[in-house]
Amino acid sequence: MRRASLAAIGTIGLLITVGLTAYAAAAQQGKKTRPLTIRMYGARISTGEYVFKVVDSLDGTGAAITRVISSTPAGFPDRGTSVTTIYFRDGLSKQKISFTQDAPNSKGISPFRGHGKCAGGTGIHKHEKCTYTFKGTYSVITSQNDLRIAGTDTR
Repeated sequence: MRRASLAAIGTIGLLITVGLTAYAAAAQQGKKTRPLTIRMYGARISTGEYVFKVVDSLDGTGAAITRVISSTPAGFPDRGTSVTTIYFRDGLSKQKISFTQDAPNSKGISPFRGHGKCAGGTGIHKHEKCTYTFKGTYSVITSQNDLRIAGTDTR
């Protein structure tokens, strides 16, 4: 009787292991590449730090913090790099960005453009791969940004 119970438990354990392995393999094969669009509205809160409201085509609404890592010391065009952390309901997404900001026009509006990629995160964003380009404006008078992002996302 005891051998039959152990055999049954062993068989059930083997079936569970095989089932979980098959599920994990199916999940890996289920990765999809989708178009990605993001709109970011924000403002500078201190030198080199910005906050944004984020509206993402895949994850909905979130909030972001951007920190400039390097920037041209003076003059335009200003070229640099930054890191952004976007907080969504399903986890946070980290981004690495390269940007160029041109001289402001007579109304104080600077064209802003660049490219970026996903750099890890938590939740659904942990193994996410994305690349994108962006363009937008920055007001040197109000310190406000308006950015439009387009690219692809794989998860």
